[in-house]
Amino acid sequence: MLTVVVTHDPAAARTIAETLFQEAYTRGDYEQATVVAGVLITHAPGASWEYIWPLLAQDDASGRELLLRLQRAEAFEHALAQRLTLGQIADLFLRVVELFPPAEDPPGPSGFVSDRQLLSIWRSQLITFLQQRGTSEGCEALRTISLAHPEMGWIRWVLVDAERLMRRRTWSGFSRRKSW
Repeated sequence: MLTVVVTHDPAAARTIAETLFQEAYTRGDYEQATVVAGVLITHAPGASWEYIWPLLAQDDASGRELLLRLQRAEAFEHALAQRLTLGQIADLFLRVVELFPPAEDPPGPSGFVSDRQLLSIWRSQLITFLQQRGTSEGCEALRTISLAHPEMGWIRWVLVDAERLMRRRTWSGFSRRKSW
């Protein structure tokens, strides 16, 4: 029902959802807080990080539940990644790795894609999103991740590609000036 209200009157729905989230979170009803946070993240621009981060950081069970609920839509819509700063995306990636270590990823999909398989794909897409920004902030976020997880050597190569893209996008060339 909240999703319907959000799509018809986003301003009023955001206020209602924020109130519902705060009440659920305060009384420790993380399941309801997770549902409301998911609606806010998917449908209310600017309401992402302040709702997702406390649930992710609070405890591992709440964080896992929220990520498993969000990842299916997120893997296709990228609503959350579009609304976060690049540093927040790096923090999110680091927390996802902590809650769902890549070493525990199930084998790749061969037909039906489970939520856990989709989450591992989405986690990788966060890195791709940082890489494709082609900005110094994106490179810094990748550097932070690479330093936090040196065992993920492949991220260093992603960083090299991101730096190349950044140089291509920021290079301005020489201006021709008359020298006589």
